Amino acid sequence: VYGEIYTDERPKDYLLWHKPNINVKLKNDHHEYTFKTNSFGHRAESDDIVHDKSVVFIGDSIIEGAAVENNETLPALFTKHTGIPSVNLGVASSNTVQEFFLLKDKYRVSMNAELVILGFCLNDLYGNDYRRYFDPVSRNMAYYDTVKIEGDSYRFEFSDVPTDKAQDTKWIDIMRSYLKKSEAFMFLYRLARGAG
Repeated sequence: VYGEIYTDERPKDYLLWHKPNINVKLKNDHHEYTFKTNSFGHRAESDDIVHDKSVVFIGDSIIEGAAVENNETLPALFTKHTGIPSVNLGVASSNTVQEFFLLKDKYRVSMNAELVILGFCLNDLYGNDYRRYFDPVSRNMAYYDTVKIEGDSYRFEFSDVPTDKAQDTKWIDIMRSYLKKSEAFMFLYRLARGAG
């Protein structure tokens, strides 16, 4: 089904995006939902990108809205509860580097964003050292290259094998441990899980 949703955007630095104007039913053994995009490829029902003010959401599957209906994505819920228009630039399997380039390419002045929100989860810490693209042959996401950060700059490096996720995880484990001890973080976590 990914072949009906995603498009290979190589050589653009964000590598993958959604096909425009799709309406695809996704289901597994226990759950089903509909994935719809507008003519820009945003996970949205409307093509309206002209706003007096808006909030743009970028991120991976959590922002895109994996396993939920369009009206249940974080950007859609934000708009419902605040009345402020939102733009959903989330795309599954992307990393923060790709999301930055996606924002640069897809943002329009007519959106009048007063705020850009990056959805970033703990599992994203493991995916920021390599980029994936949509492979139209396998119809799935595939490793593309390694992201090398050097000071305040970066470069992309091709290799045959993805970076070992276990490498350089000591600081990730420290961060995870710290967040689990943070009362504010745990409050937000429980609230998001419905136990707040």
